[in-house]
Formats: sequence, C-alpha cells, structure tokens
Amino acid sequence: AVNAQSGLLIPVGDAVPAGVSPGSLAIAPSGQFAFVVDTLIDGVWTFSIDAATGALTNLNPSEPVPAGAFPDAIAIDRTGRFAYVVNSGSNTISMFAVNAFTGSLTPTGTAVAAGLRPTSIAIDATGRFAYVTNATDNSLSAYAIDAAVGTLRALGAAVPTGEGPRYVAVEPNGKFAHVMDPEGNKL
Repeated sequence: AVNAQSGLLIPVGDAVPAGVSPGSLAIAPSGQFAFVVDTLIDGVWTFSIDAATGALTNLNPSEPVPAGAFPDAIAIDRTGRFAYVVNSGSNTISMFAVNAFTGSLTPTGTAVAAGLRPTSIAIDATGRFAYVTNATDNSLSAYAIDAAVGTLRALGAAVPTGEGPRYVAVEPNGKFAHVMDPEGNKL
C-alpha cells in the first residue's frame, strides 16, 4: 500500500503467482485490473485488484491469454479499452480489446509487424499513438491507434536509436519520446 500523505510503502498481503516468467506489468486506468505478460508461456495473465485491500486475484489461473512468441512488454491505452503486447520472439505487436467489466482480453485482429526484437511499448497521453523499441535493429517504430477498434497502423519507417534500445517513454505533452539504450549507457 502507498501512504497518501508521505508516499511511504507499506507491505500488505501475500505475493500471488504470476505465471512462469513474468516480464512486464500494466494496470488499467480504472484500477480494477492488472495485466502481466509471461515470456515463457507466450501469454498474458489478468488479475482483478481489490479496491479496498489491493489484493490480486488471477482471473484466468489455468492458462494465460495467448500472445505472440516471447511477449516482452504490455501497455494499456488511456481509456482502458485496449491492450498492446510486444512479442520479441515473433517481432509482432498483439492487440486486444479489454472488457471493462471482466478484464478479459479479446484479440482485435492479426498481430502487427514490429522491428527486430521489440522490447517495450509506450502510448502517448492522447491515446492516439504507440511507440515501440526494436532492440536488434536499433530503432523506434511509431503507430497510429484506431480509437474505434484499437488496431495499430505503422507510421512510416522506424527511426534509428542508440544500440539495443530497451525502453521508451513519451512526455505527457506528446512532444518527445525518450529511448533508453542500456548497452551504451545512454538515453
């Protein structure tokens, strides 16, 4: 738990299983659901979040929702209607509609091509664009988000970055996207 006055962290409850190799976590804007990609099982686990205690309950404990090979990161759009998973093993981005009542994920079309070994995804504050780092070809790809159905459309060629980009973040005003290059120790 987070103390609202001081920001201090307070341990609560027990940890819950999150698959075999959890790789990334995203929380729906509503605060009702958490989504975790499992790199080795190639899927996404969905958890409900208890508003009073913060306790997590796995909503699909028998198996995750399938994504592409080796999913590396997940992002939820600002409306909470869509989820995007970058798959470093299949060089794709899986797209899902999020059910606002149950948290269930439903694919929204065929996965979209990314660069070589996509590793992270960030959505701008307007919810209109998504940006993906591609570690092997040292690039950053841009996509337009269709607000009606949540599908992605590539916006031109990827732009070069430093060596092995791993993470991307977009400024709140949407003017700049910053990429972290851990292999070169640069931003």
